[in-house]
Amino acid sequence: MTLPSKEKSSLVKTNANDSKPKHSDAKPLKTVSTIIHLSASTALQQGQMSPGRSKQWALIKAVDSTGSITQAAKSVGMSYKAAWDNIEKMNMQSVQPLLTRSKGGKGGGSTHLTPYGTKLLKRYEDLNHYVNRYLDLLNQYSTNLETDIDLIHLLNMKTSASNQFSGKITLIKTGKVNDEITVAISSNTSIVASVSSHSRLDMQLALGDIVFVLIQASAIILITDIKKSQLSARNQMAGIISVLKPGAVNVEVVIDCGDGQTLVTMVTDQSVADMKLKKGVPVVAAFKAGHVMLGKLA
Repeated sequence: MTLPSKEKSSLVKTNANDSKPKHSDAKPLKTVSTIIHLSASTALQQGQMSPGRSKQWALIKAVDSTGSITQAAKSVGMSYKAAWDNIEKMNMQSVQPLLTRSKGGKGGGSTHLTPYGTKLLKRYEDLNHYVNRYLDLLNQYSTNLETDIDLIHLLNMKTSASNQFSGKITLIKTGKVNDEITVAISSNTSIVASVSSHSRLDMQLALGDIVFVLIQASAIILITDIKKSQLSARNQMAGIISVLKPGAVNVEVVIDCGDGQTLVTMVTDQSVADMKLKKGVPVVAAFKAGHVMLGKLA
């Protein structure tokens, strides 16, 4: 199994028979809420031209309102030379001049925006306004943003297991040797894993943690008549066969379990024939809690 090169991860194979004793220094389960503030700076780009960023646009606006580069430079905290260099650079990088300077007169001349410069400044201010409104909206929902970032890493992870899900831990039942951990992979579907208490403590698994769930295709049993079957398997997911991919010996069966979730299992050619498996047939995919592997980004 290959894990992301830039992320450390913890992975435990669940084992219902693991007899390692539970640690005596177990800490209370808790969740941590972190608020991350988002911010951004708007810049305009025209092909290879980049006529200014936020501070430069503030300078341009100040020049237009005061008519003086000297006063504009003071208002935005720049030296006269820095202000002049920025204005020259913006004028050179713009497809049309942004500023025009009138000479002579009682006040010794003044500098103002060209019609094109006025239009571009208005465009910049509008864009900056909408960007900030968008960021304000994102910041309202930035609690536990690090959880979403972890989820993105999980979605990009590749493993050898045929079935890979990500979800949130919603329930932990501790036992003398093993603990039962319930992971919600969708609003209507949960998977139960049985892990040793020792492993749960080592991985620091807690309520609300985002984890990944791995299930080998060989660990899943298909049932076509659940009403006549009594199973001890902790996990039973109902669905409809969506794809059958014949192989040299076995057939790969893909089951649509709803909520955008699918399960993959392997069935022999003979079993496919005996059970009359085909696309559209309703089935139940059963697997034991001890056959579920859990992982967590460290």
